Parts: sequence; structure tokens; C-alpha cells
Amino acid sequence: MDSAGFHDVAFPASITVGARGGPRYVTDVTALASGGEIRQARWGQSLRQWDVAGAVTDLAKAQALLAFFEARQGRRFAFRFRDPLDHSSAPAGSQPSSTDQVLGTGDGSTAVFPLVKTYGDEPYTVTRPIALADAASLSAAVDGEELPSGDVALSTDGQSAVLASAPAAGSVVTAGFLFDVPVRFDSDELACLIGAQGASLPAITLREVRL
Repeated sequence: MDSAGFHDVAFPASITVGARGGPRYVTDVTALASGGEIRQARWGQSLRQWDVAGAVTDLAKAQALLAFFEARQGRRFAFRFRDPLDHSSAPAGSQPSSTDQVLGTGDGSTAVFPLVKTYGDEPYTVTRPIALADAASLSAAVDGEELPSGDVALSTDGQSAVLASAPAAGSVVTAGFLFDVPVRFDSDELACLIGAQGASLPAITLREVRL
């Protein structure tokens, strides 16, 4: 994937351990005279953000961050970030499996299924669209039967599983995969402190963007 505002490159893996962050919602809360309240969501989907300053522990990592920051021109270009906590269709400690996530139901004509990850338990679930799947990790199944690797591919935008043939009507299509998050730097300035003990930063925030 490549666009005017996105570089298809990964944030340095060595600067992800120690990152602090996760999903964020925006909710308006109105207090009522009765003591109750009304809550109204502004976003239908969460956006994630991380502070990676804690991962910069030495001069080598500071230099790697500096080079990456310069190449992205501060906030100008978004890029891939592998969330240390949530980057797989599978539960923690397991490898992705072709039956991890339900993508949809076949209708006999559709062969392209957007990748999603579902959180929670019925009936209280949230389905998250996946923007940047890892093509090498993608597998898919129809009614629990895994498809040969040559019969499933990742779409060019990294967001859908493309099957070689449309599944029969009523069949359940599932998939497993690893994925990244599209993010950008939150500042056009990188302030590094270099001292006798190494390098540090007060904060360096990455914000998820919608592609």
C-alpha cells in the first residue's frame, strides 16, 4: 500500500517494548439534575494511541527514532506500528489460525471479505476493521475447512481476504492473521535529551489514523 499520506514502512520493533497506550473513545457525558447522566459516543470505532518515550533507553534507539522521524517528516506521513499488546487475530500465546475470526457468510458470488477482529462476548461485542494485515500470516477457512494457501490472498489495500472462488451461500468464512496499525507522530518536533546515562525523551506520542 502506498498513498500520498502513508509510507508502507514499519516503526522500529526495538522501540515498541516499553510503549504505553491502547484504544481511546470519545464520549460526551451530560449530568442530569436527577443525578443520572446521558452518554453519547462521538466515534463508532476507537482510535489507539501510544507513548513510546519509555522504549528509548539508549543512544542507539534514540538515533533509530531520529532517523525514522526525519524520514516521516514529523506528522506528515503515517506508517505501520505493531501494537505489542494487540496485533493478532488469535488469543495471547497462540499462533493465528484460519478459524480465529468470522468475516462473513457466503452468498455464492462474493469472494472478497473485509478483515475484522471482534472483541467481547455476545450480545456485547465490538467489531474492529483491520487496516494493515500481514499478507504472509493470512489464512482462511470456509465452514471450518482451511483453504490452500494459493486460494486466499490479501487485497492490495491490506484490508480484505480475497478468495479464489466465492463460497457457497450460507457458508461461514473465517480467517487468521497478524496486523499493524496505521499511525503518525503527534508532533512535528522531536526533543531528545542526551546525557551521561544515555538518551531519553519526555514524550513521543503515536496516534492511529483512519486510512
